[in-house]
Amino acid sequence: VFGSSLCAIPIMLLQIVAVCFPVLGLGVPVVSVSTPVVSVSAHTLDKFLAGNYHALVHFSAPWCGTSKKFALEFNMAAENLESTGVKLVQVDATRETALAAKYDIKGFPSVIWFVGGKKSNYDGGRTANAITEWVKLMLDPAIIETSPGSSPTADGKPALVLYADTISAGFEEAARANRRKASWKFVPSSGQSKMVIVHANEDPFEFSGSTEDAEEITNFLKDNLLPMFGNLDGDTFEKYVTAGKGVVWSLLPIGEAGLDAIQTKYRPIMGEVAKKFRDKFFVTYTDVVKLKEPVEKMFGPIKYPA
Repeated sequence: VFGSSLCAIPIMLLQIVAVCFPVLGLGVPVVSVSTPVVSVSAHTLDKFLAGNYHALVHFSAPWCGTSKKFALEFNMAAENLESTGVKLVQVDATRETALAAKYDIKGFPSVIWFVGGKKSNYDGGRTANAITEWVKLMLDPAIIETSPGSSPTADGKPALVLYADTISAGFEEAARANRRKASWKFVPSSGQSKMVIVHANEDPFEFSGSTEDAEEITNFLKDNLLPMFGNLDGDTFEKYVTAGKGVVWSLLPIGEAGLDAIQTKYRPIMGEVAKKFRDKFFVTYTDVVKLKEPVEKMFGPIKYPA
């Protein structure tokens, strides 16, 4: 169709034609946009991981719309993270089926985080900013050392606090694996070591297992990830119902006092209930003004407290 005029087409336009109209059979290779994301195969991944201590690997599928959309965000995150030295990597799982099977890839997009060749699951968001923030968090120290005699408190998420003369290997391993679930703190202290979990507005709860055992510490965190008397709302509902315990749902009259004042008023008595049944139930409260409609859809008209 284009005849001899083909050679006169600017190279950029030629690339566009090759990408958008491959059926023309022009024999021009598809030229992809430059990207900091590294593509690897079964033959190169191990070597790549050996030479890069940190890597975030996206197993993609070209036919999957969600995976393609994520790839765009992944590329932007790679640009954001270039100064950190962390490499973002893409594997076409439809071609590299052996790699997909090796890492048990069952859906797309699937993302795995590698540190020193050891893998762990990515549990962050799907936007470029979320990916960037997740990686930067993973690069920060897993454990924060605080001064002796201080009393660290939780801020937004629970704090696991180790009081000991040195950081145990088990505590460090558990912290690295669960750094997004809790704040991990070390308070240099003489005498017998101990570990506690701290939720906002609650007394520390002491761990009775071995601070050398990462699995025991992780299970302790899992069992106590949510506060004994906590706010059940849109952000925490799924966490409570999937935590493996029952839920005592306190629907308290808020009035003009506001949620904070009401939960403070009822915390002493409800906290004692929570302590008594902590192995079987979570005790919760809810903003029944803000969530009036969904609460009444579930329970019908309610006379508070309930």
